[in-house]
Amino acid sequence: MLSISRVLIVDGHGSLEAQFQRLRPMSGALFMRARTLQDMERLLTSELFDLIIVDLSTDAVEPADCFRTIAFRGSGVPVIALTDAPLSIAEEIGAIAIAYSVSLLGLFAMPFDAEEVMAVLPEGSGDEFALGSSNVLSASEFARGIAGDGLLPIYQPKLTLATGKLDRVEAYARWRSPQGSYIGAGAVLDLARRRGHLAMLTQRMVECVLEAQASWSEAGTDLEVAINVDAESLESQSFVEDLIDVVAQSGGEAGRIRFEVTNIEPHVSLITLNRTLMMLKDAGFQLTFDDFHQGLNGLIRFDSKLFDDVVINRYFLNR
Repeated sequence: MLSISRVLIVDGHGSLEAQFQRLRPMSGALFMRARTLQDMERLLTSELFDLIIVDLSTDAVEPADCFRTIAFRGSGVPVIALTDAPLSIAEEIGAIAIAYSVSLLGLFAMPFDAEEVMAVLPEGSGDEFALGSSNVLSASEFARGIAGDGLLPIYQPKLTLATGKLDRVEAYARWRSPQGSYIGAGAVLDLARRRGHLAMLTQRMVECVLEAQASWSEAGTDLEVAINVDAESLESQSFVEDLIDVVAQSGGEAGRIRFEVTNIEPHVSLITLNRTLMMLKDAGFQLTFDDFHQGLNGLIRFDSKLFDDVVINRYFLNR
């Protein structure tokens, strides 16, 4: 059985660490605890973990926000989830994890059975555990797939609460390996960011979205699609010009594409970002501020005419 060295526990109650420390594979592990999703995001940004254990029985941890954060920040780290929800809700939780391509080792009812949890832990060395996940993407596979059929966006529907109607969809990056398996957004974005390929990935996502929109239009459905775009990529005027050209040359409608601006870090030039975002706005694109967990202070640094809406995470509202 594998010996695990670093474990992140997302636990609003504070009772799980002692229980898992008694399991033999984790007896010598370093445990770090996050009480909220904001704590988890901060730790996943700054630390590396072999395993994430999430207690979904607390109101502070909402499954969709949790798995979304793990997908984008966890870089394919395997997850064990615990819940006190009834079976029907537990099945929905599992489906959410699949939608975000989270490497979910198991979803266990509370109180959990220690032997059942141990049974889902892989055997082998620490290196095999860290790299053996189907959510790990190699540089060579990225280079092959970005020029071919590797990128396979999936689309999450967004409903208008007032009407219950489908308002738009959001595109998430997934990767299709030559063997037919699917790799989650966390691994794709992690490699693209480390290799300096985020702009390339975003442009390819836009191309895939335009193809999908053309197909939907032929079937009589016109949908707006939201795409996450990293603020650092938007510092490049040539990148923005390329996005505008890609849409124009395809015959697509800029007004049916919404860029959700994320990861507005302190080193990003707000002067440049305001200018390039205005270029997108003038070209007809919709813009969303997707960094509102930083608070109003982040939003007021931008031109008031830029953003059409903001994304507010539930854990921010619960603070």
